[in-house]
Amino acid sequence: MTQADPKAHSADVQRVAAGYKDLARDAITIPFDPAMVDGILRYGSLRPATQRAWLAAGAAVARGL
Repeated sequence: MTQADPKAHSADVQRVAAGYKDLARDAITIPFDPAMVDGILRYGSLRPATQRAWLAAGAAVARGL
């Protein structure tokens, strides 16, 4: 789940993600990152925390294979 609102509170983001846990194997949250707003998404332009979150999301997918 990507955080679209840069002003969203962490507790709200976690609550939304928790709502998906019964529907999916895992729910990974991706923090808001200005590099994801416009244009082409480039991994190297993401903040380190966002890069780690996408890595965790990819790992969660791989665990299901």
